[in-house]
Amino acid sequence: MPNESDQRIALLTKQVSLLENALKDERTAKKALEAKLDNIDQHRYDSYRELINALEQANNRQVQLKVLSNLANHHASSGSTAEMLVNFLKEISLLLEGATVLLFDYKNPKRAIAYLLEKGSSKLVKPYKHRIDVSTILHQALEADNTDKTESSVKTNHSHWQRIAENSSLESSLHDLFHHENQLVFNYQRLKQRKNLVVIDLPHYCYSKEVKQTLDTAGQQFVSAIQKRATEEKLAKNYDRLQKTVHKLSSVQHQLIHSEKMASIGQLAAGIAHEINNPIGYVKSNLSVLNEYIDLFKGALSEAEPHLGENDDLTFAQQDVGELISSCLEGVDRVAEIVSSLNSFARKEDNTKTSLVDINKVIQDSIKIAWNNIKHTCEVVVEADETLPQIMGHKGELQQVFINLLVNASHAIGGNGIITIKSWYQGTVNVSVTDNGAGMTVDTQKKLFEPFYTTKPEGKGTGLGLSVSYAIIEHHRGKISVKSELGKGTRFDLKFPLAKA
Repeated sequence: MPNESDQRIALLTKQVSLLENALKDERTAKKALEAKLDNIDQHRYDSYRELINALEQANNRQVQLKVLSNLANHHASSGSTAEMLVNFLKEISLLLEGATVLLFDYKNPKRAIAYLLEKGSSKLVKPYKHRIDVSTILHQALEADNTDKTESSVKTNHSHWQRIAENSSLESSLHDLFHHENQLVFNYQRLKQRKNLVVIDLPHYCYSKEVKQTLDTAGQQFVSAIQKRATEEKLAKNYDRLQKTVHKLSSVQHQLIHSEKMASIGQLAAGIAHEINNPIGYVKSNLSVLNEYIDLFKGALSEAEPHLGENDDLTFAQQDVGELISSCLEGVDRVAEIVSSLNSFARKEDNTKTSLVDINKVIQDSIKIAWNNIKHTCEVVVEADETLPQIMGHKGELQQVFINLLVNASHAIGGNGIITIKSWYQGTVNVSVTDNGAGMTVDTQKKLFEPFYTTKPEGKGTGLGLSVSYAIIEHHRGKISVKSELGKGTRFDLKFPLAKA
């Protein structure tokens, strides 16, 4: 029979075995719990990392969307294609922080002008005085483009940007600007014969699929906007050109109508002058003879006066008849002067041979002739171009034009004024006669060159001075125009072709 001690040992052994089993179960449960806690922590960590990545992507996407939004606003509000380009480059530099943005403007890729976008500003500066060869960059971009096309069989929307790797075949000066291994290249047509190449030197951490998509969208936006703006600018230029053409045609039409009107009036004036000239001639002759007869009658009356007795009417008639005849002769002379002016206006060609004429000399001679009429009312200032070429014309006729303009200017001034005569060459021989007189209304300017139109009091002018001047200028194949403003003065502009023309 087992003794008591053996029983106790067996009992203790059984208890130890139970405790060992319990400890083993507890350790297994602990390991399972630790593994479960590790899984929970890993899941929490993974979730946290996913949340951080999602937040970063959301922030990046927000930045990218802001860039696209800003570009769209810039495209809509920019005043020129140059301003649009600068805004485009600036937004790209903000998107790719730490990147260097270069612009190459070229017609020949071996002679491109380089510009660098200053960081933190919107200025394009020239880092080099000499031109840069960008043909290698363009070649690499073309190879990358072809690779993209072959590798992506389902590609539907070709990107404007290409990624290239820097190598030693690039222009040596570019290595000073490129600090990273990869560059993004964007090439587009700026004008009909010029192109722009945008090169971005960027760190690897700036580049991602989302950034590439944003750049592609931005590039497509920019090209569309710049093409639209170029079309708008072209249409605006064409519109301005059409407006100028219409204005020029309108002016030419007005000149043609005025020329036809003046030609018709000239024909009428020639007929009137011819019809009036003969009667005026014999009226003047008869008045001269009549004046001689009256002198004879006065002598006879003086001898017969003692026998006739006192007659007040006869005495008054003797005194008045001389003044009447003199007044008639003055009137006939005035009519003859008007007829002479009509002949000058109507004459299309002058039999006098033309010769080389120095306009500056004509101006000086005209001032001397008109000086007595103008010296008391105004000062004459002459600004002559001493190198002025000569024209072909009639010195006497041209003097008549300038004398008319000087006298009219002095009448418009009235007193204490200035007449400025300026001559210069600009494709044609140009002369301006400017006064600071009373000026003219628009209606007066329209009628100014019409025969018999005058603003002077009756008996003070015939209204033929400027119309005759107009005809003389036309005979010299020149042009005359007027600009005037009430209270400020008048300016006449004359243009003559060169002698060789």
